[in-house]
Amino acid sequence: MSRVEELLRPEIRRMENYQVQPVSGEKLDANESPFSLPAGLKEKLIGWLTEEEDLRVYPDTDCIELREALAEKYGLQKENVLCAVGSDQLIDYLSRAFLSEGDRILVPEPSFSMYSLSAVVNHGEAVAFPLGEDFAYPVETILERCASVRPKILYLCTPNNPTGNVIPEADLRRLIREAGCIVALDEAYGEFCGEDHTAWIQEFPHLVILKTFSKAYGLAGIRTGYALGSEEIICALDKVRAPYNLGTLSQKIALWALRQPEYEAEIHQVVSERDRMYAALQKYNDTHGFSIYPSSANFFLMRFGRENPGQALLDADFLVRAYGGKMRRFVRVTVGRPDQNDRLLRQIVKMIEEDEA
Repeated sequence: MSRVEELLRPEIRRMENYQVQPVSGEKLDANESPFSLPAGLKEKLIGWLTEEEDLRVYPDTDCIELREALAEKYGLQKENVLCAVGSDQLIDYLSRAFLSEGDRILVPEPSFSMYSLSAVVNHGEAVAFPLGEDFAYPVETILERCASVRPKILYLCTPNNPTGNVIPEADLRRLIREAGCIVALDEAYGEFCGEDHTAWIQEFPHLVILKTFSKAYGLAGIRTGYALGSEEIICALDKVRAPYNLGTLSQKIALWALRQPEYEAEIHQVVSERDRMYAALQKYNDTHGFSIYPSSANFFLMRFGRENPGQALLDADFLVRAYGGKMRRFVRVTVGRPDQNDRLLRQIVKMIEEDEA
């Protein structure tokens, strides 16, 4: 063992580095938007770069203008909003603010891996509760775990990544009401199901909602997320926030994106393509081990009869999100452009037919 390894914290030494597959072929692995930037946003960006010199100075450390715009959008005050470098940084802030050594969080499985990773990095422990066979959130089990594990934070993701299903309103309300801890509600894909629970912040001061510009706004490259919550929670997160955490360009582009009318039509097109793809593949459910699961997001989870279907799709020039272990027969596929989706549908049907042989 090297000297560096000896000095590493044991839990960090055991961790694997986060790996991202090299981009290859049709990129449908990261739930990104299939659309380019709206023309109006491009014009704003080009004009600003031509006329302004703000990049020579540090950004607005408090993101005042962007927070005010988001507060106006959701009927809140800027004190109810915190901006960060993607949802990942907000998840890290939650761990920093609320976890002491040995404290626990409760997370769904399968779901977004950053919940658990952030807890471990910040001296905490992640305890998972498995989703049901249909990937439904098991409300009674979750509440029982909350009572026995006594987590500091309960993470709920709706629509859930990678399964695409939403938590029914009655179940969600009960979980938030009875959890007895901070509830972090991840709504990264909320625009694709038309659900938004911001109004619940007034009712549940222990609720914090995580949102992002990466998915519906097609701005994954600017790494901008935001948290909505009670002033008390936002103040706590702000205490552990690094100064100047969000760059000037990211703040400006996110602000301009909020004022672009094109996004509503783009979201509608993604949802339409999602429903078309589901209808085309649903008839193959239970055929040679294949299943496609209903989704309220901009992606699908599919199960194949073969192991490692992600490699077969990659060989056909489709980069998708593949899994190992118990999920080794599953892939998550982003809804792309109609032409991409048509080619993907043909490849999936071909694989199903091959699995029959």
